Amino acid sequence: MDEKLRAFLKVIGVFLILTGIWALYRLWSVDLIIHNGEISWEIFFATQIAFQPLLTLLPIFLIVRFLERRRIWSIGLSRQKLVRNAFFGIFLSLFKSFLYLCLSYVLFVPLGAGPIAFDANPDNLGLASIFLMPLTFILVVGPSEEIESRGYFQTRLHEHFGPRFSITFPSLLFALAHIPIDILIWRYDVWTILFHLLGVFISGSLMGYLYYRSGVLAGPIFLHAFQDIQSSTLSFSFDYQRLGLELRYGIEGVTWAIATTLTFLLIRFSTSKLGLAMESLPWKTTAAQQNEKRGD
Repeated sequence: MDEKLRAFLKVIGVFLILTGIWALYRLWSVDLIIHNGEISWEIFFATQIAFQPLLTLLPIFLIVRFLERRRIWSIGLSRQKLVRNAFFGIFLSLFKSFLYLCLSYVLFVPLGAGPIAFDANPDNLGLASIFLMPLTFILVVGPSEEIESRGYFQTRLHEHFGPRFSITFPSLLFALAHIPIDILIWRYDVWTILFHLLGVFISGSLMGYLYYRSGVLAGPIFLHAFQDIQSSTLSFSFDYQRLGLELRYGIEGVTWAIATTLTFLLIRFSTSKLGLAMESLPWKTTAAQQNEKRGD
């Protein structure tokens, strides 16, 4: 079998297994998390902390160390330039949110959408969940999902397919992996699911590009974690009654496109200026080792 096809099928197989396990977990956890139609955030975050590393990180580490017999740095887990990349990831999350807010205000208000309103989201967070939420996103959700999607899928695909496919295809898988929570926990309708998956794909592409430019997972992990924290704690909206639905979604699409493009450009020009890239990128190092083995 061709090596490219073998690598592609391996990624698909790992994705299907992990997503299937995660979907079963979501199905099992529904009755624990949702009571009388309302989410218990303390249980949601506690179960996430308990089960996501076990069901996501552990299988990836076992595959890398014992099936592939490679080292952990081959999936972007390195201490090189870790702090610098972590802070850049946090900065990017704040930059993107602030940019999206400013663009929304500039585009919506002149059309008569009304003043902006900020809302706590969700509004029923208890003291325990306020403490657990940032821990969950920083220590569990960000690392687990980035190690799987960017660290493993993107690195392994990059060895055979190059940067474009290795960024976009794992971002698609990353979006599809959110379907179980969209259906079972958030209970979105079809159009909301599609809109959410598009946003997840765009965010995944940004994190994939940051990983491609740096070779270190610290930036994508903290970008991911702080995006989740921001979206889970505070949301903003306008009075859209004067605008038609098509105009509203059109403006939101333009806003997303501009914010995403500017964030991509910031990543492109800042990674070299700030010296964020590793000297030896994971996919290049791994590919070189494989070539040496073939020569032997």
